[in-house]
Amino acid sequence: MSNNVYFLTNPQKSIWLSEQTYQDMNVNTICGTIFFKEKVDINLLKKTIKMFVKKNDAMRTRIIVEDGEPRQFISDIDSFEIETFELDTIQELNKLEKKVAESSFNLLDSNLFEFKVFKLKDGTGGIIGHLHHLISDAWSFGILSKGLKDIYEKLLLKKDLPKDNPSYIEYIQKEQEYFSSDKFIKDKEYWDNEYKEVPELTALKQYGNNNDDLRAKRYKAELNLNLCEAINKYARDNKTSAYSFLMSIYSIYLARVSNIDNVVIGTPFLNRSNFKEKNTMGMFVNTLPNKLNIDWNINFSEFIKYTTEQQRSMFRHSKYPYDKLLEKIRKEHSIKRNLYDIAISYQNARNDSQDSDINYYTYWNFSGSVPESMQIHVYDMDNTGVLQIFYDYQTCKFSEKEVKEFHNRILHIINQVLEKEISLKDIEIVSNEEKQKLLYDFNNTKTEYPRDKTISQIFEEQAKLKPNKPAIEFENKKLTYKEFNEKANQLARHLQEKGVNSQDKVVILGDKSIDMYISIMAILKLGALYVPVDNEYPEERIKIILQDCKPKVVIVDEKYADLVKNENICTLPLHNLDKYECTNLKNTINSRTRCIYNIYFWINRKTKRSNCSS
Repeated sequence: MSNNVYFLTNPQKSIWLSEQTYQDMNVNTICGTIFFKEKVDINLLKKTIKMFVKKNDAMRTRIIVEDGEPRQFISDIDSFEIETFELDTIQELNKLEKKVAESSFNLLDSNLFEFKVFKLKDGTGGIIGHLHHLISDAWSFGILSKGLKDIYEKLLLKKDLPKDNPSYIEYIQKEQEYFSSDKFIKDKEYWDNEYKEVPELTALKQYGNNNDDLRAKRYKAELNLNLCEAINKYARDNKTSAYSFLMSIYSIYLARVSNIDNVVIGTPFLNRSNFKEKNTMGMFVNTLPNKLNIDWNINFSEFIKYTTEQQRSMFRHSKYPYDKLLEKIRKEHSIKRNLYDIAISYQNARNDSQDSDINYYTYWNFSGSVPESMQIHVYDMDNTGVLQIFYDYQTCKFSEKEVKEFHNRILHIINQVLEKEISLKDIEIVSNEEKQKLLYDFNNTKTEYPRDKTISQIFEEQAKLKPNKPAIEFENKKLTYKEFNEKANQLARHLQEKGVNSQDKVVILGDKSIDMYISIMAILKLGALYVPVDNEYPEERIKIILQDCKPKVVIVDEKYADLVKNENICTLPLHNLDKYECTNLKNTINSRTRCIYNIYFWINRKTKRSNCSS
């Protein structure tokens, strides 16, 4: 082992902290393929890989833990396994790529890379590279692809080999100097000022806080040549970029569907300030929360100028570590969540295939998991004039159909702003065709229902008619109508025991779950009032709501129980209810109770923002 042991850089620390949350997952890996469209020499490819690893010290980075803290050193490895595969079809190659991309690494004192060399029946072939984000970002993977091609080409043509790339150690040392500089102080002031208050989480739709399931799929879309030319012309005319244009479009949509005026989107910054760093392998990227304030009365051309300036301001302060900002905000505002739930990146590193003596191309292999609910990657990398957009979305939160609809609405907004000058408030997020379906086709649900019965009574009738039919499903857990109804009855009797009667208020504070819906039904069975409280609210807001409604009982997830001062609580998940009868309760309420519940629920939602300055 080398005698020189170094601290992790802040981009690496961000990855390390993420690994502590998502242990044994592949959420922080990056995988791609370099494919040579001519006959390949397998042994020469292996030699190429080993030479590249030797020439780039970041590739040989190893992580150790000293005194409970992660450290890194550059190993002297000169041999490592490179598997070789003889494949018959592209389908077999795709299966191999998927297997490699979805695998994970052992982080401690181990290689943080792996390579597979393959050859197809026709003699073409290439290299699958799989790296951990502790040693590589997307830009570095571009360095990797070009470096492997250059070395292989030089070996094949017996030319002089490329020089060694700059050392990542120089960046480690430079970052330490930054933390004691005036620049660091100014950057800190900028971000502290940006987040004096914590904006609401920007999300495509509401869902629970269970982020343990990171499984994801990728939906690929493409902006055709004519549309891209129109976007680029608009950007040139307004002295901005295609990236700022698309960031503005996505922000408008997210603000509209979230019903908020402050949008926060994760925005990766290259964080390479000079030519040398742009040629250095390693993890440099810093993803920061891009906050955009939406003024619905201005025109889109004004908004894009504001977005562009905001991007430039962030760029000037983009070296400041996101983890330091997040740590400060979490401490001061008593929140646990991230500042963003959706991230948008713009990749425009071009390969040099047209200037090469070797015919080759490169592409990414999706890992199958993402830490945010959605990552949107815009690729402008092949000099074709066409933009590819990859939507990586968590499957527990979105369906492919929803993602397709999302993309189509983005296209609809793009077409509107390109067609004419338009005010933000006049932008339609759905097309006329979709509006027809939503308002008239799908909404043609006229039906008669018993107006003298409550929701709980109607549900009880359904439980009697079809007891073994599935009533609810959430995160691979299912309950039949009979099971759901019986559990709601048991909980209702438990709440009665705690003194809950008709029109008493009962707060529910927790993550979305089947137990939460059982709790709602139990409350309705008693004719009590259900008061929902979002666990993402600042602690001050939660206290105000509790003081305002004075609930008889608070039903709370165990992990949020410390936010509740009410002694009369019922904890989730539901336990120890078997001692209560599971039969239906005697009906003592009428359908008017449902109206009272709805009114209280509406009032609580309408006062959500006014309850607390944050």
